[in-house]
Amino acid sequence: MVRRLAPILFLLALPSTLHAQECLVANPSFEFASVSNGTVAGWTAFGNVQPRSGQAAHGRFDVLVAGDSTGSGGLSGVWQEHEASSGYVFSGVVHVAHEDANPLTGNASAIARVEWRNNAGQQIGSEDVTLLTPADASGTVHRREFFAGPAPAGTAAARLVLGTQTSPALEPGRAAFDLVEFIRLTLPSYDDTQWDDFPGGRTLDFAGHSWRVKGPLFAGPGPNWFSDSTANASVIGDDLHLAITGSPGDWSSVEITLEEPLGYGDYVFTTNSRLDLNADNVVLGLFLWQYPPCYDEANAWNQHNEFDVEISRWGDPTANLAQFVAQPYNFPGNLDRFAIDYARHQRVSYAFNWLPDRVECRAWAGGTDDESPTTTLHTWTYAGPHLPRPEQPRVHINLWYFGDGPWDGQPQLALIDDFVFRAPAPHCPADLNADGVLDNADIGAFVGAFLSQDPSADFTGDGVLDNGDIGAFVEAFLAGC
Repeated sequence: MVRRLAPILFLLALPSTLHAQECLVANPSFEFASVSNGTVAGWTAFGNVQPRSGQAAHGRFDVLVAGDSTGSGGLSGVWQEHEASSGYVFSGVVHVAHEDANPLTGNASAIARVEWRNNAGQQIGSEDVTLLTPADASGTVHRREFFAGPAPAGTAAARLVLGTQTSPALEPGRAAFDLVEFIRLTLPSYDDTQWDDFPGGRTLDFAGHSWRVKGPLFAGPGPNWFSDSTANASVIGDDLHLAITGSPGDWSSVEITLEEPLGYGDYVFTTNSRLDLNADNVVLGLFLWQYPPCYDEANAWNQHNEFDVEISRWGDPTANLAQFVAQPYNFPGNLDRFAIDYARHQRVSYAFNWLPDRVECRAWAGGTDDESPTTTLHTWTYAGPHLPRPEQPRVHINLWYFGDGPWDGQPQLALIDDFVFRAPAPHCPADLNADGVLDNADIGAFVGAFLSQDPSADFTGDGVLDNGDIGAFVEAFLAGC
């Protein structure tokens, strides 16, 4: 949840440039990506940089970068600076592509450059990594990993540069960059830091998965005392029982998390208790969360990769009981509150289908298999700039309070009788309109693309539209999805 011990500052006015070094990538998926005064919301742009919507690897935007056009060749791109010191080693991930219609050619390439800079801002060293060349398939997003370092003596900052490099021949073509990570490698590892809040080592099995139990420790959200006791988290029969236990002045809350991150897909949680009878300051959270390797107060880009279902009245007895929310919750359009009548529907399922460009949220009466138009209680689709990214967010479930304890002075209970994860359906090449169904619309789309010489009809990938592509489409169509 957003209420952690570390002070949290979410910026509603996005920075036009970086005023200080970052410890995490700002705007890692190039959302809000309009070029203004030489910046791309969190990045500094130079040369031929153009934001683009509609074909990003994640979210709505990527940035297209053509090579330098000054007459001598060179580099165009974007950069930002990160905290660094002598000996630092970084790992990076960049998603990069070039277009069928305007691919890289000749000696052009897409690169990541790490520039080591001293306290005066002077460059004292650099490392280049080639991310993409004309030999790489166009029209496909490539995930590239790289390492940089150790940083030389005198390093005070690491400048991450992403760009398109051309020779003096000024080769045409553009590279698209999206969904960036740049993480300092230290011990404990990034994986290990996900478990600092789980010192007790207790696990439990629920819904076919292994979960770790948080605590014992005093931590956010709340902050609360989180206990790993069986009194707070247990599985009885097939149901997960979560409880806030104790008495005034001595309360214990609870949180569990999946051991493995699941990535994109549909997350379904079924609750089966009268959550409306819990105290008005008690919160049941069903959410994605990632512990970042550092906390960056100037970074407004959902650095925890958080997306929540929260059942609480947030202290207002007249408020609707439930909400879907992308973090930061106070950014316009990131929160959707709705009513749930638990007196009528004690068993309620909440789901969010996390996709690269949106999160499709639903609530319905009944269990996982009861979803239908007649059982639907609420729907909402989030396609805003703070989509969680497929790094390491894991499912967390918690029951906690804000203030000095539950306002009614009583123990609190939440029953979860199921959790289901559905992985995304594999890509179906013949589903040209991406509606999940192979039908006449896809045939029409193929014929139209073929007749207009659209590269999307090149099913053989040889750059020529001919009978081979017709045969390949028919084969894919008959194979089904």
